[in-house]
Amino acid sequence: MSLRKIPGPLEHPACRFQESAAPFAQGQMPAAEREAFAAHLDGCAVCRREVEDFRAVLARLKDLPAEPPGRDLAGPLVADIFPERRRLVFWSWRARPVRWAAACLTGFILGGFTLLLTESKKPAGPGRLALSGTDLTRARSEGLAWLAAAQEPDGSWAPGRWGGQERHAVALTGAALLAFLEDDAAARTYAGAVGKAAQALLRAQGGAGRFGPPGEQALYNHGIATAALLSLYAHSGNPALRSPLGRAVTHICAAERADGGWGYDPGGADPANAALTVWQVHALARATDAGWEEARAPLERGLAWMRGLVDGQGRLGYRASGDFPCGHETLTAMGAFGLAGPSLTAAERARWGDSLRAISVSQGREVDYYRWFFLTRALPAVEENAGASRPWVAELQKMLVDAQVREGPLAGSWEPADRWSAAGGRVFATAFAALALSAR
Repeated sequence: MSLRKIPGPLEHPACRFQESAAPFAQGQMPAAEREAFAAHLDGCAVCRREVEDFRAVLARLKDLPAEPPGRDLAGPLVADIFPERRRLVFWSWRARPVRWAAACLTGFILGGFTLLLTESKKPAGPGRLALSGTDLTRARSEGLAWLAAAQEPDGSWAPGRWGGQERHAVALTGAALLAFLEDDAAARTYAGAVGKAAQALLRAQGGAGRFGPPGEQALYNHGIATAALLSLYAHSGNPALRSPLGRAVTHICAAERADGGWGYDPGGADPANAALTVWQVHALARATDAGWEEARAPLERGLAWMRGLVDGQGRLGYRASGDFPCGHETLTAMGAFGLAGPSLTAAERARWGDSLRAISVSQGREVDYYRWFFLTRALPAVEENAGASRPWVAELQKMLVDAQVREGPLAGSWEPADRWSAAGGRVFATAFAALALSAR
């Protein structure tokens, strides 16, 4: 399967690889083709939306009750198309289009009917879902326990074992380390895992200071790994970390573009984008807090560049204001996460808060671990009243608690079910779910 990087949907309304979305969403592609298509998704918003649409249908069908709703239409449809109700095989990736179209149509009919039965019983707004502190603590503890058990002997996490791509291994190791370091109790409980993860990241640092291999994913790997080791440095004060962290900070500063952002090709023609920039800004903010004054000027330039992407409604663009190749929701949550701080004016806080709350309401119960991580951090950061964000954060956290795997060998983890999971797999899902659950 030969793939090339395809421009976004504004340039091409369709993609010749769209037909691979259905088999990819179901995990029914040969390994080599799945890896190639997963890499293609990084640069193709059209195919990402196709995969999201198929996954939404699959998720809705899986959530149907064991007994169909009490209408004459539901039973025959399920019996005719899905004779083994508890072992649903929706369509083979080599099946004719008419077969999977019928399955999709059935999902929308039954899913819509189920939605009609349930939505009228739900009050609007945050707080309708009760979440106890015990549930929250248990879910996060079980998530961390799964991560510790999934750690490789060398201290890293291997995405390929859990449905992800190996090229993101450094970023995922950093994300797991961040999850363990979110509070002192967890850091002590998992001190062995923390130490091994730190050693794995340090071994992944090259002579130029970069954590991880070169390529389009390089600054994702490097930014998250740097933020994780800076978090460890803040916990431990270990002087052995200063030299590698100093080289890592220097690498971020050197990779900054003249306009203040970071792009996939540092120093090349590729323009800066918000998705990469937010992690570099976050790492530099941690670095300045830890005493690296040389990070301050690049940080300020990066923040100024991000502010230029924000429109009048408090929405962050990808490469320019109003540029939303895959929707603004996750980008906006990223922007609030990166820009929130004491320097925000009251008007900016109000605009960000309104935008983030609207995202929280509009997303429904569709899982998005990455977005939820940013939302649970950004909502408290932009509120002047410390408790005002709590109901909104609790709503997101309750959905995460409900989605956690409770039984079997994968208990404690989260299913790799959102748009980003093709890259990071179960390690990504569990690390970012645990991080979102740690927000206060």
